[in-house]
Amino acid sequence: MRNKKINIVVGGRFHAGQLYTALNNAGHDVKIYCSSPKRFFKNIDNNDIVFIPKPFQIIQKITKKRLPKYLHEIDKIFFGKICSFIIRDCDILWGFNGDSLEAAKKLVTNKTYFILDRACPHIDHQNDLLIKESRKLKYSYNSFNKKSLSKYISEYNLADLIVVPSQYSASSFLEEGYANKLKILPLDSNISKLSTSFKNFKSIGKPHKLRIGVVGGSFLRKGLVYLLRALRSIEDRHNIQLLIRAPKNNILLHEESRHLCKELDVEFVPHLDDLNDFYQSIDIFVLPSIDEGFGMVVFEALMNNVAVIASDHVGSIDGMVDGEHALIFKSGDEHALKEKMLMILKDNDLRDRIAENGNIFYESRVNNGDTFQANIGQIINSLSNEI
Repeated sequence: MRNKKINIVVGGRFHAGQLYTALNNAGHDVKIYCSSPKRFFKNIDNNDIVFIPKPFQIIQKITKKRLPKYLHEIDKIFFGKICSFIIRDCDILWGFNGDSLEAAKKLVTNKTYFILDRACPHIDHQNDLLIKESRKLKYSYNSFNKKSLSKYISEYNLADLIVVPSQYSASSFLEEGYANKLKILPLDSNISKLSTSFKNFKSIGKPHKLRIGVVGGSFLRKGLVYLLRALRSIEDRHNIQLLIRAPKNNILLHEESRHLCKELDVEFVPHLDDLNDFYQSIDIFVLPSIDEGFGMVVFEALMNNVAVIASDHVGSIDGMVDGEHALIFKSGDEHALKEKMLMILKDNDLRDRIAENGNIFYESRVNNGDTFQANIGQIINSLSNEI
């Protein structure tokens, strides 16, 4: 099959770097149209990155204040219009859901094959889930309006192929009748193998305490309140420290979580150039997500030989066996999470065994060639008769 001209359209960064590398290594001519500055794309030729700013996204980063969802929707409109104006013709458009509609409408008329990347469940399913969760927790959530939802769904309908990273995400699309254009494409870890720099990182953790770690910026989607509740209910919690790699303000906006953070030994970890530093500082990694299309952080923890506890709404647990590769609990159930935590806190042998088995699970997946790069190649090769 001849090499293809491929455009990646992404309103941010997400796993676009992994995607570019996989396609570029296969010899394709790839360009990224994105709203993330070029410096955040490591080991990618800057000439292959076209930066299109999202003004309100920049304002939010500067002010560190959460802006209303409608301003982010204006950003998407601006990004989409500019992108459609400057984007080059191509064989394949690989667009990330929510930002690629305008480019797709322009290019599909030129017989461009449109692959839509949707890391999360169907937008209606996700929106309904988060509305219910926000009401349950009495937490402000700016849901999508009908016009915004319609744009997401228009991308689904326009796409020739929809790729999702997990069975969790795929299930909601199957319910909506998209089986004929759906493909599961698991992601990889977003960090490289272990470095030794963590030895120089002194501020994380208290050596005499057992350390639990969690990573995630979205308070509502990550289910952090259930981890805080579960930890508070553990009798011996004073010997446990919780390390949170997330923006502090996102969590402290929620009144109950703010009080729980004061009760517990919680440390908010600042930005790290090497996330291995974080994983090497913890004993257990927990991802209690309400909605997690994949969750590369689970693979990052496994790669660092850390025992994982995750909810059943985390996509990256596909293929993992509860009690063998990880401990898995029902999403939104802090009592079930507490029981899983107690199992692993009271039994060092179990913790070590799960950490070892989890690491073997991850390494065997990589060694067997079940990688993002290999699966990307299979998808592109399968299109030879359609492009």
